[in-house]
Amino acid sequence: MHTITYKEKFQALAFWLSFPWVIPQGLWLKHTAARFPEAEGPREGVIGESQPKQRFLALGDSVIAGVGHESTGTTLAYSLASSLSEKSQSSIEWQLVGRSGFDSGEIIEQLLSEIAAQPFDFIFISTGVNDVTNMVSATRWQANLLTLFKYLRTHSPNAVIALCGVPPMDKFPLIPKPLNRVLGLRASLLASVGERICSQQNCIYIPVPTLLSDESFAHDGYHPSPMVCQQWSQQLADELLNPIK
Repeated sequence: MHTITYKEKFQALAFWLSFPWVIPQGLWLKHTAARFPEAEGPREGVIGESQPKQRFLALGDSVIAGVGHESTGTTLAYSLASSLSEKSQSSIEWQLVGRSGFDSGEIIEQLLSEIAAQPFDFIFISTGVNDVTNMVSATRWQANLLTLFKYLRTHSPNAVIALCGVPPMDKFPLIPKPLNRVLGLRASLLASVGERICSQQNCIYIPVPTLLSDESFAHDGYHPSPMVCQQWSQQLADELLNPIK
């Protein structure tokens, strides 16, 4: 049985007590923040020519879709596919299935049908930030993760499945104070639930690396920069190739 823990209930309470004070700031940001397009370029392909060939799926939100990048070739999804090929010394057939603005429920409802039929060896999921901003409850977030993992495990029974941690939104340059602190509380709650569900579902939970400077972000101040994607992909590939369950 999967239930929200007392710690998670306390985190939720702290958020809801703080949230009314930042509603005007949140509405202002929603209407004034610039919107950037998804990365242009192919969303599937093959990296390398050596055998054996392995298959990799990147699924999720704007991080997967490459918002803040001009080309899919610099996105986290492609960088990770490239790192997997290099470190495993095999060719990687990759597919990127992502959509800007989608939360976990929308990913389930609208993106799963776009996944190729052939099973994958590695699956990396990015979701959570839009669940924070769309006020998805912790209970619904938990249920969505369970549904998502069940579908992917049925589709690809032998895949290594990894969930990207919900990032610390209080570090996002775009989000002003005190809104960033409040959204950071909510992100921390969903991160806690995500890590717990992964441990119960034989999936890997990979926290987002510490974001210390504006250079860690793309020019929109909200998404990871090409530099961070390239660097982080090396760590992610190690985690996927040598999973600690």
